[in-house]
Amino acid sequence: MDDTPQLQSNSEQPLTLHTLSSIRSLLINPSTPKPTLSSILQTLTRSSQLTHHTLNLLTDLAIHHPSFSQLALDSLLTATESPTRLAVDSLASISELSFPDSFELDDGRFVSLCFGPSIPGRIWMLKNAGYLFKVRPALLFTVLLGFTKDPYPYVRAASLEGLVGLSERGDFNDVSMVKGCYQRALQLLTDMEDCVRISAVRVVRSSLSLTHFSGFNL
Repeated sequence: MDDTPQLQSNSEQPLTLHTLSSIRSLLINPSTPKPTLSSILQTLTRSSQLTHHTLNLLTDLAIHHPSFSQLALDSLLTATESPTRLAVDSLASISELSFPDSFELDDGRFVSLCFGPSIPGRIWMLKNAGYLFKVRPALLFTVLLGFTKDPYPYVRAASLEGLVGLSERGDFNDVSMVKGCYQRALQLLTDMEDCVRISAVRVVRSSLSLTHFSGFNL
């Protein structure tokens, strides 16, 4: 008897709890054939509004079937028009599964996620994007440096931590980028918030370390 659930094709009709439960049973089964997994992936991301249940199932797909991780991430990014906290949380879960391997993330989507309405989601993106996603260093540098002026202190701190990560990854091949990080970090050493000052110290140290090995002066 075929236990495969009847996947609904109408994007306006939400998946029932019974169907979601049946889908999860298939996702956690390592023997589920790839065509079935592909069909499930299409069903989960066809809805115009992703729910907590569907986002969790996308994460299950990536956990139990790593070969679908990039597809799950791509589908999540395509289906999520507004980068809510829930979407970023799922994005975090999926992307961290394959760390230190990086996922592809186009420029527009990266910027959209960083400027999304969720402050916790923004903090996560700024702090981790340089580690978990393949983003152009010049774009990443520009976005991170810009958010060091954000009114929220934890966003400023996350941006500085992102700059530290970018430096440690060895993507600073432009002297002006290193100087930009160093000068901005010096300014934030007098920030009113402890978390920002601590992160600013880390940027200063990483910048000085980089200049020592590169042989140029700040």
